[in-house]
Amino acid sequence: MREFYQRCASLSPEAALLAVLATRLDGREEIEVHPGDLIEDVCQRLDWRDRADPPSPEVISAWLRRLGFERIGRDAQGVTYTIRWESVWQLDPREVSRDRVDLLNLSGAELLGLLVEEQGAFPAPRLWCPTCHRQEAALLGNWGSGLEVALPCSECGGPTERLNPSWLEKASVRVRGAIRDDRALLPKVKAEWEKLTDGAPWPALQEPFAWFTRVWANATRLRGRPPNPMVCYQLAHAVEALESAGVSQEQIAELFQEPDRERRQALFRRLPDRVHRFLGTDGPGIGVDLPSVNRKRLWEAVQWAHRQWTNPMARLRGERPFQVAGPRRVVAAPPPPTRSSDVPRSCPKCGSRALSAVAEGRLTRMGCSTCGWDAFISSNRAEGQQYTSA
Repeated sequence: MREFYQRCASLSPEAALLAVLATRLDGREEIEVHPGDLIEDVCQRLDWRDRADPPSPEVISAWLRRLGFERIGRDAQGVTYTIRWESVWQLDPREVSRDRVDLLNLSGAELLGLLVEEQGAFPAPRLWCPTCHRQEAALLGNWGSGLEVALPCSECGGPTERLNPSWLEKASVRVRGAIRDDRALLPKVKAEWEKLTDGAPWPALQEPFAWFTRVWANATRLRGRPPNPMVCYQLAHAVEALESAGVSQEQIAELFQEPDRERRQALFRRLPDRVHRFLGTDGPGIGVDLPSVNRKRLWEAVQWAHRQWTNPMARLRGERPFQVAGPRRVVAAPPPPTRSSDVPRSCPKCGSRALSAVAEGRLTRMGCSTCGWDAFISSNRAEGQQYTSA
């Protein structure tokens, strides 16, 4: 059981704390701990050893109380808590890492993540628990317009009700504001969505999100190579299969560090016979189909995938496994050779002031995030104001 807690330690700070407590119990029924003594071990399991702001004893105390552990007093070293094995046993690190999705309090960027995840199902009626502030179910198909559905909340047992459709209007405003405030947000989300869906077309949305279909189609592309979440998921599946077959983490890292696929396949074939009985002589594409990745990036990708699978809020927050290049910097005005009088202050198509300007050689590309209008302005002072529809 202790091994299970160690494997889940990277899911969240609470899961890392449970792993530390399970290790410290070491078969005993009960121990006493000081929050300050747990900081180093928690940071090690979260790979926070180089952080400038490690969690304080007060933060560790808050996590302990959130997990239900009792404060029993104070001594010369500080506050003490009683940790009982039966209490740790009852806590699933995957469950304590799962944040509640409160639709009414999501930010614009988080709502954008939910919209891209659900797509056409996003406007569907939702059964909402007003006590827990959580969604119990989404009513798709005929359920959305048929008889009233009576479904109790699975968390508190109380009655649920249909969420007021007006929340969609507020969500639309928040999403539009997030896209306007962060020009890199939509290109990042779109690039990752295209990687996951293999270029599937975006469905047309109805009001109040009809505007989003136009903005999505006109979103700029990321500079450089965009992140590929599917590779991280594939790496996590491969690592899980290898670990289930009894392959150590050192051997797994050695496999994926090998850039030559034939040599990687040869490394796999040299693993013990028990691995081949479990996965086959060549493995399920483990040695050939996946890219080479160094040890640090491999475990970052695996831990990221586990957090994505476990915690829906990790997906909505847009957590990414690696740092990637963003789109070209958006400047507030065209480059100096272009006269300020040549730059439109509002969109000539819809009148919106949500314009972006990006220099492209001797031209400046103007774009409207509201209606999708796109045009080039000449940067040559002698040529005057020239619009060229893109």
